Amino acid sequence: MKKTSLVLMMFCLISAIVFMPPSNRGWLSEFALIWGINDVKPLSYDHQNSQNLSDSGEIFSQNRSFDQIPLFSELSNQEELPTVARDDTLFVNLGEIADRLGFQVKVDARDGTITIRHQSDTLSMVQGIPVLNCNGIFEPMEQAPVIQNGNALVPLSFMDRVLQQQVVVIGKTAEWQVNPASIPVFAPKRNLPKMSAREMARYLSFLRSPIRGAHVSTHDSHLPGAPRTYRHGVHEGLDWYTYGTGVTISKRTPVYSLADGVVVRADVDYQEMTPAERNRLMAVAGQSDGQTPAYILDKMRGRQVWVQYGKGVMARFVHLSRIAPGIKAGQTIKAGQLIGYAGNSGTSDGVKGNDQGVHLHLDLLLYGEWFWDGYTVQERREILDKIFDK
Repeated sequence: MKKTSLVLMMFCLISAIVFMPPSNRGWLSEFALIWGINDVKPLSYDHQNSQNLSDSGEIFSQNRSFDQIPLFSELSNQEELPTVARDDTLFVNLGEIADRLGFQVKVDARDGTITIRHQSDTLSMVQGIPVLNCNGIFEPMEQAPVIQNGNALVPLSFMDRVLQQQVVVIGKTAEWQVNPASIPVFAPKRNLPKMSAREMARYLSFLRSPIRGAHVSTHDSHLPGAPRTYRHGVHEGLDWYTYGTGVTISKRTPVYSLADGVVVRADVDYQEMTPAERNRLMAVAGQSDGQTPAYILDKMRGRQVWVQYGKGVMARFVHLSRIAPGIKAGQTIKAGQLIGYAGNSGTSDGVKGNDQGVHLHLDLLLYGEWFWDGYTVQERREILDKIFDK
């Protein structure tokens, strides 16, 4: 074949690809997959890192395997998906797709919270935290959501993993097939009946103490619900300090899992704030009449591990100095397994780099709710003593 003819054929082929409508490019994806071209790929998730717990404590996966993700050739009526690039990662503006998929998005930029409502489901997130609260059950996200100019941005993988939309990534762009009917119906949120202190202690009896040999603090100020001038006026969790718990608490004190569960957050790459950064956040919180924004509260908790347990229990292990090797979001964890070590990260002492004020702070939520407000101080102590001082 003459060189001129070959050049002309190549020009025609390239022109056909460039000007071809997206809906007719299915063969191109298959060609790319056959020949190992990586720029054309279906969006996928590592479903081994996205497990959850049933009420019985059984671990299950909510995500489809790779071979269930559609190839480009299987998509019909696909269109460009509006995305925002941040640090070489594609994000989706939830507000731009909400109407197409039939759900509502509420963004509270001041509090740093994002809420999605679809039929009977409520999904919530906090900016900067790579965790999704789905009807009171928590699971890890690939990356944390962002609030930018009042808009909620989530990683592109949210489209497939959570909303189950068929998405194909081509280089730095994405296309999708709009399908509101494919949004899953999640397990409904359980509304637990009002329980007496004895009943609540029995309900939580499968948990064990996170610090071996320690007992619940004898100081009421260390208990959930103790008065504070921040955090909405109350202390959210239970503190283990050296004084009041019967053991010495230091940065070498191991912290163990309360039961079998799934790690939904592990701040393995945590970097401590500077004093100036913390003071700036505290100044913002001080302008909120004690209603500290959720994203600032999270910063003040320092290095954390969150674990979703059975029966709707989610535990936040807070102010850790270190996280145990191998602990990562999405992995299953056994009762009594090492999570990390007590510390003071996120506190005024932590940002100064000293060893003062070292303790473990433990938050317990039931189906995403703080449940201690219905009990007196004595009843809270009764519940905690029966759970942890066995």
